[in-house]
Amino acid sequence: MLKKYIVFTAILIATLALSGCFRSNKPTMDIIVVSADTVSLKQGETVNLEVKGFDKSNKEMKVSKPTWSAAPENLGTLEVNGAKAVFTANEDAEGKVAISVTSGKLSDSIEITIFKDETPPEPDEPNLDELDQEIAQAESLLLNTEVGIYKDQAPRHAHHALETAVKEAEALKDDDELTQEDIDTAVATLQQAIAAFNANIVTEDDPIKAHTFVVDGNISHFVTQSDKGTIEPNTDPRYIKTGTESIYCNAIGEPFYVRVTDSHPNWIRDWREYDHIAAWFWVESAASLHEDNAIQFGYPMNDIRVIYHRSEFQDGWNEVVLSLRDQLALTDDELSDMKGLFEFLVRYDQAPSSENPAPPVYFDAIRVLKLVETDPVDRSDLQNAVQTATALKESTPIGTASGQAPQAAHDALYEAIDAAQAVLANETAGQADIDSAVQALQQAIAVFQAAIIVETDPEIPPEEDVLFLETFDNVPDGANIRDASVRSYLDNPDSIVNISGTMSVNDGVLEVSSQRFALLIPGLADAVKPVLRVTIKNDNGSGGAVPNLKLAVGSAYSTGGTEFTAHGEYPITNHEFQVLEFELNRDYISTGTLNFRGI
Repeated sequence: MLKKYIVFTAILIATLALSGCFRSNKPTMDIIVVSADTVSLKQGETVNLEVKGFDKSNKEMKVSKPTWSAAPENLGTLEVNGAKAVFTANEDAEGKVAISVTSGKLSDSIEITIFKDETPPEPDEPNLDELDQEIAQAESLLLNTEVGIYKDQAPRHAHHALETAVKEAEALKDDDELTQEDIDTAVATLQQAIAAFNANIVTEDDPIKAHTFVVDGNISHFVTQSDKGTIEPNTDPRYIKTGTESIYCNAIGEPFYVRVTDSHPNWIRDWREYDHIAAWFWVESAASLHEDNAIQFGYPMNDIRVIYHRSEFQDGWNEVVLSLRDQLALTDDELSDMKGLFEFLVRYDQAPSSENPAPPVYFDAIRVLKLVETDPVDRSDLQNAVQTATALKESTPIGTASGQAPQAAHDALYEAIDAAQAVLANETAGQADIDSAVQALQQAIAVFQAAIIVETDPEIPPEEDVLFLETFDNVPDGANIRDASVRSYLDNPDSIVNISGTMSVNDGVLEVSSQRFALLIPGLADAVKPVLRVTIKNDNGSGGAVPNLKLAVGSAYSTGGTEFTAHGEYPITNHEFQVLEFELNRDYISTGTLNFRGI
């Protein structure tokens, strides 16, 4: 009876999976402002002072460890209590004292006048020069910065915020009772608004290519489920990134989804020239989102492919950017014919209702992007495979004698060559299409070679009969074989029936880590004396071996029970490659499945 064995190559090391592509900026303090309940006082009187901090969005922040000082020091005493202080003028003091506060690199000061009689001195005439300068700077920024989300542009909400700040400053100038303190406060407020606008000007390079599913006038092509809420056009510029409208989500149930349908006027079916999908959304309260399932992306409908956690978001604007191929696992075939719809699902910490709707969420700038420059398509491997297949077919006669191949084998190889040539002739074929065609033609060549008739001496037993051979040599470095699109590179793409986690291939070696996977072996159930041969090593990723590591070989995709180790447990102690060879337990080969896991 023929001796039968199975060969595959694997490395057991620790691996790390990454998900999501997300950008988020933690608010930082941009300015501090010191204030007093009066700017003039009599000798011996006191004035209360306080310092406040603000970020670029004009939100108040705690000032950490402020340092106070008075100059000159001989006009009074300064008592400090964190962000607050009290200045007491000396009984004989007269003149002006400057109270200053610093926190890190930020500072501010205020001037207090001390007088000795009952009548305070007349205040100086308010000076509008500095305010006029800040207004001019803000107007120049607005005029010279385009509205948008690409390099050197600022989004709609940033323009609106600065425009509002300018209008408020201009209106202040018409106040007949305007004081210098009012002007100074307005200057600080406008400076803060200018800083926030500058922070919103995009500095990142533009995408190589971008296609936006425009919201303006197209709200009917963004849909949700009526019993979960409504989708409405928003025109409030505070919640718009670009254009004149965004999508307002009025959620009264969950999951609330925003679906972009293929009825959209500028929908495109072929996405192969893009590599990412992105969207901006504004959320009033990130804490209102579900802790583990805050935002989900699905394609096609109800097929969730990526999940974001609440901790990945902040109050206000957030952007999600997803890789179409790596994170969403979309194949070139799928990307060539994107139809139906794709969806963003929003889930909440507390389920909303019509009586208690969810905090507002707005979506805008939903688009597909090309962010990575791809190398030119390399067709040489496919050209060489076509030449090899053609030469093999022409040099092998049709027939049933030794050295010949049957007509059916010739016909099958001819069809494979014809299909490969069609891919070569397709000028829009991508690298994945070319590589897939190479794999298919190489398999057809192998099948044809196996069909060539070879006469054997009946008195000389043949070599070992290989039922199954997997080397992983053709898998691109870093590819995850859990990805269905990657399996076309395997010698046996249909044999993998289950994988518990990420398994990448590098230099033709499968890194299994602590995951498990099962292979369906054609012919195993009928084998008389099956032998498994495994080339394997124990690598802890730091030049050594994991202690007490064993390879468990089972008869089913399981994590325990008799089936988990039906074919035994085998120590793997060597940091270098070793060959394990052992007979399989025939009592457990009827399933035709082998399950492997490091334990």
